[in-house]
Amino acid sequence: MTDTQLMTLAVAIAVPVAALILSNSRVSDVKETLRAELAELRSDMRNGFERMELLLKMHETEHHK
Repeated sequence: MTDTQLMTLAVAIAVPVAALILSNSRVSDVKETLRAELAELRSDMRNGFERMELLLKMHETEHHK
């Protein structure tokens, strides 16, 4: 094998491996971001339901004495 052939083979192996590593790190970033967004959504929904419960209790005490 000549040096040129070895270099071509090395590049043919290194480029896809590098792309795979980069892709996996991006996937991890996306998963972390998605988890954070879902946690924030859950918190917002929980707060919304608590507020709705409070408003319902206020309504019941004001109108259903």
